[in-house]
Amino acid sequence: MKIAKILLCCLIVFVAVGARADTAMLDFGNHAITGESYNGYYISPYAGALNGVAVDLYCVDPNHTAPWSTSWTVNVTSLAGGNMNGTRLYGSLGAGSLAIYQEMAYLLFDTGYMDPGTTTAKRTAIQTAVWYLANNTDPLGNNNSWVTTAKNLQAAGWQGINFSNISILSDPNGTYQEFMVITPEPGTLLLFGTGLLGIGRHWLKRRKRTS
Repeated sequence: MKIAKILLCCLIVFVAVGARADTAMLDFGNHAITGESYNGYYISPYAGALNGVAVDLYCVDPNHTAPWSTSWTVNVTSLAGGNMNGTRLYGSLGAGSLAIYQEMAYLLFDTGYMDPGTTTAKRTAIQTAVWYLANNTDPLGNNNSWVTTAKNLQAAGWQGINFSNISILSDPNGTYQEFMVITPEPGTLLLFGTGLLGIGRHWLKRRKRTS
């Protein structure tokens, strides 16, 4: 019984620690995945990694840059709700920053941004919309047709999407870009936990047979 209790305690501690990821190392890839650019700016997403797991990085910060192939510590903030004070927009918008980030998530993940048939013009418009939300800034050229597209996309039904697996990665020092990611599924953690439980149950059954 003691071994089973130890295994269960280990599982609880592991899950608690694994679920608590206030900071992570971000490895920045060396190119934009789409290879598209306009006025010298690459259009998201970029290649990278979060906690060693490969992710696509979507830029939600037109004011900062990041050197290629570098890594830094980031605050990881879920868009499902809660405390936003680790994000870049919190300083100016407070709790209202959550709705702005959720609008960005809608634009990036629910408008066909990465669909194979999406044109560069539409992808650029979506990136423009995200940057307008971030800071009323359009480094891509202030093209009126893109601004109109941005406003139309922004006004759509963003409240209806699921934000539980979307996070903001923010540099606490304010040096590097802020990115949005779809958080990697904790599949390894679940498998590990299931394995521990299986070992515990097997040991208990075996002990009953021998007693």
